[in-house]
Amino acid sequence: MSCAHNDFRCMGYYAPIRSYMCTKCGEVFICECYKNIVESLLPSQLKRAKEFGTGVEYKIQGFLPNLCESCKGISEPPRPMRYGNKIDRYYWKEIKKTYYQYILDWLKENDLPFQPIWEIERKYPKISNTLKRKALKTWKDIHKNNPKYDMSEPSQAYYIKKFPAPIKEISIESIKRKQDKKNIKLWKIDTTLFDTIESAVARYYENLGYKVWLCEMKLIASLVGVFGILTKNYDPGIRLSYNHLTISWDERTRIKKDELLYNYIQHGTKEYYLRQELEVSNLLAELSVSNDLSFLFESLLLKEKTRQRGNTRVMSLRDQLGGEGDYSIELTRDALKKIPKKIIYTMVDWAIKDIYERRGGWPDLLCTKPKEYKFIEVKSTRDKIRPEQFEWFIWASKQGIECELCIAKSKDRPNS
Repeated sequence: MSCAHNDFRCMGYYAPIRSYMCTKCGEVFICECYKNIVESLLPSQLKRAKEFGTGVEYKIQGFLPNLCESCKGISEPPRPMRYGNKIDRYYWKEIKKTYYQYILDWLKENDLPFQPIWEIERKYPKISNTLKRKALKTWKDIHKNNPKYDMSEPSQAYYIKKFPAPIKEISIESIKRKQDKKNIKLWKIDTTLFDTIESAVARYYENLGYKVWLCEMKLIASLVGVFGILTKNYDPGIRLSYNHLTISWDERTRIKKDELLYNYIQHGTKEYYLRQELEVSNLLAELSVSNDLSFLFESLLLKEKTRQRGNTRVMSLRDQLGGEGDYSIELTRDALKKIPKKIIYTMVDWAIKDIYERRGGWPDLLCTKPKEYKFIEVKSTRDKIRPEQFEWFIWASKQGIECELCIAKSKDRPNS
């Protein structure tokens, strides 16, 4: 008996081309409104669809009408991206679809054959960039006249009023200069000029007797990188790097996790993520019983060096941490000496379980003294606190983590 296909769920709202799974038979389809675009420009999208969160791939059966919210006439809730201006962030899906349609129209007008979009962008970069800008302007005009989404977000004043940690205001002299025909702002502390407000505030805290580190994601990436990848409990069949962790998958109780540890299961399946969850629990258990996290950190670094010598194909930890790998490791060494073990454990526990959402909120600076530490988020009066930063401070304040917001006000001097 054939399925009526009358109940679907979206497999991922942030996919460039959304796929929908029938909840009754499990078959996967794309909405028919994308048929011309997919067949002409994105043929690879017709092969398989990957489920968001689990990474499980399913064969696509074809197209069906009225699968997406737009075709159903349903008001779609905003699903903004994290970066870019507001129109880009809120209308990213609509802009992309309109851009594809403009490309199709241009190919028809110029009697050119349909081909994959990446090939068109390679052959005709100026045309594709022009049509991208046109699509963006189209949705700017639509939003201005008949907005599809409410793009209002909490104001800076709202965040300041609700901020859960101490706020410190300081005044720093700023100087405007011409450089390469552009106006730039420099910040002056003592007799030194800094090109970023974060570096200037770092000097301010150094003058108060702190050792100051430019922190952001470096510390948590190093902690997760060392403790998460190199622990003795590590399952060789999976990776605990922060690029692959997620909490968005389901059906966790379907399989006994303890039975999965030494069985090879391909990355991207639910089973793979169950193994990751088991390894996270093993990691946290090891950290909780360790008497000396600094010693554990150094022993794992030594293990990594040994592993690197034995296999030249293994990427070094410093390479995994990016161009500032050495700096991140020195930062982590100091943090492990100054921050209580319980707080380090809490930081790793909180970050590793949802690293995609939580890695972006980490503060700019870590300031330490022999028996003191403090995380500092730096803002000028024109900067805005981002939602993920606000959420970090809410969490950190509840955990008893020493932190504060530093707002640097500008004392302007004439252009020089």
